Amino acid sequence: MACGRVALGADPAEAVLDVVPTPAAGSTVLAESALIAESVPMDESTSIPVAPACSTDVQTTEDEHDADAPRTLRRPRLGVVLSGGGARGLAHIGVLQALDDAGIQIDAISGNSMGAIIGGLYAVGVSPDSLQSLTKRPALFLPPNQYQSLSVFQKQRVQATTARLYFDGLEWRLPWALVNDFNINWTLFRHTAGANLEAEGDFDRLPIPFRAVALDLVSGDRVVLRGGDLARAIRSSMAIPVTFPPIREPDRLLVDAGPIDNIPIDLLASELDADRVVAVDCSLPFDVGQDIRDVTRVALRVIQILSEPCDSTAIDGWDVWIAPDLGETRSFDFSKPDSLIRAGRRATSRKVPAIRAVLTPQELVDGPGKLTEKRLEEPTEPVDPESLYVSWVRLTGRQNSFSWVPRSELGIKPGDRFSFDRFERGLRRIYASDLYESVWPSLSRTSADSVGIVLTLVEKAPASVGITLLYDSIRNMNVAVEVSRQNLLRLGETLYLDGYLGNFVEGVEGGVRSSAVRGFPLAFDLTFHSVSHQYHRDDNGAFERRSLGVEVSTGTLVGRSGLFLSGWRFWEGRGRGSREVEDWQKINHTYFAELIVDDTDARNLPRSGTYLEMEYQTRFDHELKVAGQSLSAEGATTRSFGSVSLTPSASFGWTKEDDDVPFRYQHRLDLTRSSWGRFERDLYAPEVAKAGLTLAYHFPYEAVLFARGSAGLWSPSLEQLDQQKAIRGAEFGFLQRTPVGPFEIGVAAEEYRRPFYFVQVGHELLNSVFF
Repeated sequence: MACGRVALGADPAEAVLDVVPTPAAGSTVLAESALIAESVPMDESTSIPVAPACSTDVQTTEDEHDADAPRTLRRPRLGVVLSGGGARGLAHIGVLQALDDAGIQIDAISGNSMGAIIGGLYAVGVSPDSLQSLTKRPALFLPPNQYQSLSVFQKQRVQATTARLYFDGLEWRLPWALVNDFNINWTLFRHTAGANLEAEGDFDRLPIPFRAVALDLVSGDRVVLRGGDLARAIRSSMAIPVTFPPIREPDRLLVDAGPIDNIPIDLLASELDADRVVAVDCSLPFDVGQDIRDVTRVALRVIQILSEPCDSTAIDGWDVWIAPDLGETRSFDFSKPDSLIRAGRRATSRKVPAIRAVLTPQELVDGPGKLTEKRLEEPTEPVDPESLYVSWVRLTGRQNSFSWVPRSELGIKPGDRFSFDRFERGLRRIYASDLYESVWPSLSRTSADSVGIVLTLVEKAPASVGITLLYDSIRNMNVAVEVSRQNLLRLGETLYLDGYLGNFVEGVEGGVRSSAVRGFPLAFDLTFHSVSHQYHRDDNGAFERRSLGVEVSTGTLVGRSGLFLSGWRFWEGRGRGSREVEDWQKINHTYFAELIVDDTDARNLPRSGTYLEMEYQTRFDHELKVAGQSLSAEGATTRSFGSVSLTPSASFGWTKEDDDVPFRYQHRLDLTRSSWGRFERDLYAPEVAKAGLTLAYHFPYEAVLFARGSAGLWSPSLEQLDQQKAIRGAEFGFLQRTPVGPFEIGVAAEEYRRPFYFVQVGHELLNSVFF
C-alpha cells in the first residue's frame, strides 16, 4: 500500500507531520488507550529460529499458507525488520532512503529499540529525510529545559539542586534511569498522534502495518505491541535498562527486548502477511576487549552477554540480510549520525538487485491472510488533531497530588481547540512542578470533531533530600543540604529546611512556600534564617555579616512570568570588619513591595527572554519609626540571532538612611560578578547605577562562550554628584551546563582591582538573605 512521505522544515526542532497518509480502513472507537499487547513466553518455538544451513545473504523461503488456498499471480508483500543497536540503529534511516530511491514499496515493518523508533515513525509517514533531520536535534536525549517552564515564583524562590534523593516513608528511592525521557517522549507523541487517531489504536491500520516488541521485567516474557498508543509502544521498545526509564503498565514493566528478541523477524509472516522479508542488523558485535568504564556500558555489556546471537547464521525466516559496516561505533555514540546513515544507504544499495529478485510476481495465496480485514474497508479522512476540540481531560496515576495541580498547569480546558504548541507548554509546566517523575500524554477520539486528553502521571515520592554544591574562586567551597516535604497540607505547598556550610556562608533557613493555593494564583512564603556570610576582597580587606530574621510575604502571579509580592521582614544584622571597615550592629523591621517579570530560559546567559525586578523598602527601627528607604530596579532583555545572543542590561539603586553604617560608602564587592541583592543596597553606596552588554555564542549541548562589559557610577548622594566615581569592568568566559549544575570559567578586570580569573562549579545558593 502506498503511503505519503513528509519532509521537515528548515528548523529540525519544528519537525511535524504535514501530511498524514490515509489507510484503507474503516473506523471504530478505541475504548482504552493502553497498549494492546500479548505476552509470549520465550522458548525455542517463539524466540529466535534455528540457524539455517546456508549462510548466504539471499535466502528463499517457501510460502507457508495453506497449499489448498486460492492463488493468484501478484507481487509478494515485502516486510522489513529493523534491529536494535542504539546509535548504530541510525543506519536504518539510510536503509529506508535506499529503498525509497529504488522505488521498493514496504508493506509491513517490525522492529525493536532503535529499529522500533525508525520503523514506527516511517510507518506513519515520516520520510527518511525527515528522520535524518531529527538526528540533528541535540536536545532529543537531554532533559527538558525545566527552568524555562518554571513560574517566576519558582525561579526566584526554589533552590536548584546538584542531586536529590527521594523517600517514600522511610524507604529511599533511586532514579529509574540516568536519562530524562521527556523530549524523546514528546517527539514520538508529536509525530504519531495524528496517524494513531486515524488508525484508532490498531497498528494494522497504520499507513504501513507495524509491530514492536518489548521485554516485561515482571514476567520475563516477550511482549508484542500491536495496538494502543503508538508512541508509548515505541518508547517501551527503546527503554534500555538503566539508561531510559521503563514504561509502567498494569502488572507490567516494559523495557528494550534486546536480550530476548533484538530482531523480531517472526512477526512479519505470522501477523503481518509478509511473503518476503528483508532483515537489517545494526547490533553491536561482541567485543572481548571492550573498555567498560561507566554504568551504562556495564548495563549494555550485560544485555549483550544475555542476548541471543543476532546474525544471518543464527536466524532464519529472511530473504535478504543487510548488515551495514558501522565500524566500532558504540551504542551511545550519536556524534556522527550522517556517517551511520550513509553506511546504511550504501549497504542497502548493494542489495537492491537481490531485493528486486525476491519481489518478482509469483503465484501466491490471494487475500489479506491473517491481517485484519479493516484494511479492506473504505479509507477514512486523515486526522489533524489541531482541527479537533477537546471534549475532556482525564488524569490517571494520581495518589498524593490534587487534580487541580496538573489541570491548572496544563492550561487546556474542555471546549478549547487542541494545539500541539499549547499542549507541549502545559506538559512542560506540569513536569516543572517537580511533583511527577513522568507525564505521558495520549489522545482518544470522542467524536468526529473532538478528542479527549489522557495524562498518565507517575508521582515522585513526596519527601526528598537535595544537595547543592557551589565552588568558585572568590567564595571557595560551599554546600547546601535541603530536606523538603511536598503537599503535606494538600495545598500544593512545600515545607523545607536548608543547611549551609562553607567558606562563604554558614547557617540554616527553613519555612513553607507555594506559588499557588489550590489552583488560585496566590503565592506565599514564610521563612526564617540564621546565616553568616564571609566577604573577602583584596582591596578592601575582609568582613563578616551575620543575619537573624523572619520574613513573611504574599502576592499573586500574573500569568507565568509576572509576580507581585509584598511582605514584612524582621532581621538583626551584625558586621565585623578589618582594615578601614568598622564593626556595626543594626535591627530592622522592613516593609517591602516587589515586582518581578521573568520569562528567560536560563538563570545565567539565556538565549531569550526578559528579566525585570523592582523593589521598594521602608525600614523601621526598634521603636517602629521610619529609619530609611530604598528603591532599586534592574532589567535585561535577550535576543537571539541564530546561535548568537545579545543582552543589554541596566540597574540602579537608591537608599536613604537616618543612621550611618560603615559599609555604605564602600563601592560594590564585585561589579562584574555580583547581581543586585538586598545586602548590597543596605551596605553600599546610596546611589549606584550600572549598564552592561553581554554577547554570547551558544554551542550544541548547552555550551556557551560569552563576553560581557559593564560600567557603573557611584556617588554618596544625589546632592553630591560632583563626588561621583566611575567603576568599569569586563569579563570573558565559557559556560557548560551539566546535570549537576553549570561549570563556568573565565577572566575579569574591573576598576580599583587587579585582573583576576574566576571558576564556578554548581548552582548559586539561593536563600532569603541573598536576594
